[in-house]
Amino acid sequence: QHISDKKRITVYDPSAGWGGRVLAAMATHNNRSIHYVGTDPNSAHWIDELEMTKYEYVADYFNSNINGANSNTCELFTVGSEVIHKEPRFKKYKGKLDFVFTSPPYFAAEGYSDEETQSLHKFPTYDEWRDGFLYQTLKTAADWLAHDRYLCLNIADVIMNNRIVPLQRD
Repeated sequence: QHISDKKRITVYDPSAGWGGRVLAAMATHNNRSIHYVGTDPNSAHWIDELEMTKYEYVADYFNSNINGANSNTCELFTVGSEVIHKEPRFKKYKGKLDFVFTSPPYFAAEGYSDEETQSLHKFPTYDEWRDGFLYQTLKTAADWLAHDRYLCLNIADVIMNNRIVPLQRD
């Protein structure tokens, strides 16, 4: 309600995952448009012949074939959320994000690919992952939020090797 006068809401998803949140953003209907911004370093989500990510393809398909007149848009970055703050194209969003909503990888409990750019490979121990990936991802998200906006994080502790990995607390 406190931003009801805004015509366009910018949503950032630091861990685009399998595309459910971009599809939800495209399907949202109200008196404002949604601009979804996502990050995913997984090169398997890039379509060479179309020169776009699978997320953008799904969003374009949905808007063209399902919604027709929908004005929701998206922009995807093919780098990790722990380094997105260095991307020149991303800098335009600093202080302009209205909502951050994500479900980051649960350290090594979820493996999305074997690429070195994936957080669990880039940061192989939990402490390295927490400090190098999770902390930097959340710091960027908080730093890029507009004043008086929200960050919602879906995360839970996991058990690995009979040990609780304290994702919620950390």
